[in-house]
Amino acid sequence: MHFAKLRAALGKVALPCAALSLFVSVSSSIAQGLPSAEPLDAKSLAKRIRESIVVLTQIGRDDEEQGVGTGFVVSSDGLIATSL
Repeated sequence: MHFAKLRAALGKVALPCAALSLFVSVSSSIAQGLPSAEPLDAKSLAKRIRESIVVLTQIGRDDEEQGVGTGFVVSSDGLIATSL
């Protein structure tokens, strides 16, 4: 499959999948750390984590796209967890 088509296809599902994955892990952490807290709904959590979601594009030496992946920022110093 041509990389542009692959990127377009991944682009439609990458952000929602990354957000869902982050939602599940953050929800679990919050639930364990704050047992008396009100549960967060998906919309509120998505707004809070949106700035942490990243999409990475790997460009080869020939300046052609070689791959696409998603991830999220783990720490303030720039550490990113990715699917690559």
